[in-house]
Amino acid sequence: DIIGLREGEKLFEELLYDVNAAIKTENKKIFITKIDDGNINLEHHLEKLKEAIKLPNRKELKQVLKNFIISYNEPEHNSK
Repeated sequence: DIIGLREGEKLFEELLYDVNAAIKTENKKIFITKIDDGNINLEHHLEKLKEAIKLPNRKELKQVLKNFIISYNEPEHNSK
């Protein structure tokens, strides 16, 4: 029986790299690419995340995620 998408299931995967700049491999489905990290200071963002988790504030936590994860988009159905 086909019942539709399960909770959290996606119809498609977003690509996080420039497909045209990817290097092909022997496997048709595997590519090599360099993702521009934008000089992200991982330790700084992890420290901010630790602070936000200690005193959970949904709005502050979302802002930390938005600052760290460049492609973060808040779902339309849960924008509170």
